[in-house]
Amino acid sequence: MLDVGIFSGLQLHLERSKVRMIGTRTQGVSRKSDMKMPGGFDLNSMMQQAREMQEQMGREMKEMKVDASAGGGAVTVKMRGDFEVVELVISADLVKDGDTEMIQDLTVAALNEARRKVEEALKGKLGGMLPPGMG
Repeated sequence: MLDVGIFSGLQLHLERSKVRMIGTRTQGVSRKSDMKMPGGFDLNSMMQQAREMQEQMGREMKEMKVDASAGGGAVTVKMRGDFEVVELVISADLVKDGDTEMIQDLTVAALNEARRKVEEALKGKLGGMLPPGMG
């Protein structure tokens, strides 16, 4: 154990080249849970709310799915809100023609359209969380 007096009594333990805090002694320093700002503004409460909103948004992003297509439905894509492609369908007629450049172009177009739809949906969700005038 190493006592580092310069940091107001913070005790550190060195273990496999990692520093780990094992205890602190406060000397007139307010605790983290007491982080009230002027006017009663509670920073910890606000940070907890932000974490909860971020977790909720992550869950909603994974649940959200958008569909996009190109070439009149010759290529269709299903994408989740976290931009993961969960389905790609290429028409058998398109494959039968053997035009690989066309398949590639339509696939890229469908993927880009799905990405755009996800971005629009997320923009709408995020805009709803921001204060008026900021979204």
